[in-house]
Amino acid sequence: PGPDDLATFAITNPEESGVMTIGSKEGADYSVGSRLQFVRARCAGLVARSKGHRRYYAAVFTGGKMQIIKRLADEVTVLAEGTDTYNEGDWHDFRFDVHGSKLAMYIDGKQVCACEDDTFARGGGGYMVSDGAVVAKEFTVKGL
Repeated sequence: PGPDDLATFAITNPEESGVMTIGSKEGADYSVGSRLQFVRARCAGLVARSKGHRRYYAAVFTGGKMQIIKRLADEVTVLAEGTDTYNEGDWHDFRFDVHGSKLAMYIDGKQVCACEDDTFARGGGGYMVSDGAVVAKEFTVKGL
């Protein structure tokens, strides 16, 4: 058999807040994007400005909501929230922009929530998944 063309990554984590990142801790203003399929994950999405697995911003699907969250050690703060519908197994184009103190989450090209926070100015980007799995096609990082 040939390569699996269904996905670029399949990320699973049986525990809370598993993070996979790429890039240096010096990345500042950028956009991370991926086409995602959520598979029984309690919470999953994209990470930006990560300085380790317990210091980052994330744009996530969780409990039928879209949220921008900040994780700082054991403390998770919801910075912004939007509601939209999605069905498990559907594919969505997902993007998370971080520019200065402005953070914005996009689903299928539409901004679903945004906020401002200046806790983290730099860091890498990637994926986050809690208690489940996410399947991803492509991964892009673009400077803003």
